[in-house]
Amino acid sequence: MTERRRWSSNGSSLVRYLRMNQHSTNAHTTAASRALAHSLSRYRETDCTRSVFEVVITAGPFALLWVLIWAALDAGYWVGLLLAVPAAGFLVRLFMIQHDCGHGSFFRPVSRTIGSDLSSAC
Repeated sequence: MTERRRWSSNGSSLVRYLRMNQHSTNAHTTAASRALAHSLSRYRETDCTRSVFEVVITAGPFALLWVLIWAALDAGYWVGLLLAVPAAGFLVRLFMIQHDCGHGSFFRPVSRTIGSDLSSAC
């Protein structure tokens, strides 16, 4: 009987197989989880310099595009619409930063205040 037929014909045999191999799978998963946790440990604490950098490189171009869209309305509606596409991307990024501020991932002491300000601006 092929492997596929054995698993599809009787679901309980698959459960038994998984239970028999559970110990070796758990040991491998635990080791992999520990290695992943160790490699990601440097991201547990906030970095205010990086947070300020991320806000500046996102809010700055968004504000610039916003001004350019207003200026482009005199040149034609379609020019403003073309500029609105990258502005929408920066707006989504600002929303992501605001969302992370709500969780305390940016600027630990004043994260909620900045998140509130960003959500009002967006």
